Amino acid sequence: MKDCRILNVYHKKDDETLFLKIRLGEENRFLVIHPESHTVLTKYEYRMPSQLTEFAKTLRRRIGNRRIRKLAQVEFDRILEIEIDGGSRLIVEHLPRYNIILESDGEITAVLKRRKMRDRTVKEGERYIPPPSNIIHPLKIDARMWSERTVKEFLKSVGYFTPYMEEVAMRMRMDKDRDIKGIEKDLMKVVREIYMEAVNSRSPTIYYNGNKPVDVTPLELLYYEKLAKRKYATFNEAVDEYFITIKLLAEKRKREEEVAKLAMEKKRIIDSLERRLEILRERARVLRELGHRLMADLYEADRILRSGVSEKYNIVEVKNDRVRIEYKGVGIELRRDEKTASIVSSLFDEAKDLERDIRRIEERRGEIRRELEKLMKRREEIKVKKPRVKKKREWFEKFRWFISSDGILVIGGKDATTNEVIIRKYSREDEPVFHSDVPGAPFVVIKRSVSEVPENTFMEAAIEAASFTTKAWKLGYASLDVYWVERRQLSKTPPSGEYLSRGAFMVRGKRNYFKGVPLKLAVGVFLMNGEEKVMVGPERAVHVHCGRYVEIVPEGFRKSELAKRIHKILTQWGYEIDLNELMEKLPAGGRIL
Repeated sequence: MKDCRILNVYHKKDDETLFLKIRLGEENRFLVIHPESHTVLTKYEYRMPSQLTEFAKTLRRRIGNRRIRKLAQVEFDRILEIEIDGGSRLIVEHLPRYNIILESDGEITAVLKRRKMRDRTVKEGERYIPPPSNIIHPLKIDARMWSERTVKEFLKSVGYFTPYMEEVAMRMRMDKDRDIKGIEKDLMKVVREIYMEAVNSRSPTIYYNGNKPVDVTPLELLYYEKLAKRKYATFNEAVDEYFITIKLLAEKRKREEEVAKLAMEKKRIIDSLERRLEILRERARVLRELGHRLMADLYEADRILRSGVSEKYNIVEVKNDRVRIEYKGVGIELRRDEKTASIVSSLFDEAKDLERDIRRIEERRGEIRRELEKLMKRREEIKVKKPRVKKKREWFEKFRWFISSDGILVIGGKDATTNEVIIRKYSREDEPVFHSDVPGAPFVVIKRSVSEVPENTFMEAAIEAASFTTKAWKLGYASLDVYWVERRQLSKTPPSGEYLSRGAFMVRGKRNYFKGVPLKLAVGVFLMNGEEKVMVGPERAVHVHCGRYVEIVPEGFRKSELAKRIHKILTQWGYEIDLNELMEKLPAGGRIL
């Protein structure tokens, strides 16, 4: 990572993760700094936070567009120092009280968490003082000075906690609680041996208990010999995979817990409804039964209403206008000013009302049961997708590009800067260059890979040049005149007294015109070196290389809406395409044919 440039800085507030977007060689990558646990150069594409924190603003201002000179661990502690151009250091303290500090000429200029401690103050304007440490570097310690201590105490002093403490004990076949005396030399040999294996990343390994990652180490440990394991080419790759898996499992568990909470609430409602149903069913049954009994024994019914006395029923309360009885545990009020037939009818009516309520509650219970079944199914099907692995970009992907129906690469400028770069650096003297007379039109170059370029490729390059002429596309042109010349006919030397802006060139000699070139493009997915790439270009070329495709023409939706509609179609066809990648390759809006 030495000499890579910091392009941007992002800060995720919820878990304090810092992302440094860096230019590494020919590609952009992210250095992910999670202060609680790790720093890793990731291969994954993370979604960057939409809100800019004050910490990110400060770092962008102070270290944006500067080069990283060096990354180093401080002694043998959990502190990472990133040296940056201009005398700055970004210090990551991977400690229980974690922090990220920007220091310049000994003074703190930005800090993630301001802290005041007994031995130091960490805030802007203060001199940076490293946290106190009891760890001694394994290559700088002498076990003979610890001869009166236990192996365990010694190993802690060099930062060898579990599992490395147990690894030393297993390799030496000894009890870590024993005294050092007599084994100083052998102990130092094993301690340094493990250190060198770790530094050289002999065998970076992730250990698993089932599908759950347990630990990641730069060397294979005897301590984990009973666990399943997977080895990696580099420790960075292993750390990247370990923590992304931990993150995904945590997200999955969180979603499962959310679904389980919803399911518990549904079950609680169902239980409540069932208790209510039980009460209503019993009351409806008792009301009907009482109604039939009173109908069959009118004398007893009249006696109850007239005198409030009965030998067959339990009279609970007698008032001037009503009698309250208890029948089979259900309390029922009978009006004394009504006839028996009317009272019986009222009992049956109430029973009917209750039965209607029962049916409604049963329907509601059925709905909630179906919702619960869906929730339980959803819980079983919960999957958390890994972030996309950052695709390797070919050199020509910084431009517009397509592969012609004849298999020839065609590239085009996106703006004035890329127009300039294509003509100056990426075109040979004999290669055909396409352009139009509309201001802002792109230069499109056929990368000649054969002595005679077929006519189809010429026509396709002309369509590309016409369709990506932004002004013509935005104004809804149906066609445009396009010409081609050889690269050698272009010059950056203007006539006397004139000036050529960036991306503009003088054309000398004959121009070869294609009249009425249609503005029409196709969008498909092209498999290149085992990776799916979005290809936007002339219909014939996309048809040959992609099979299924979407055709677009000017006028219609804004670019963002058009991208969403095309993305939906490609997703339905089974492609996993990044929406942002698709959008950056489209012209300025349009509609689908």
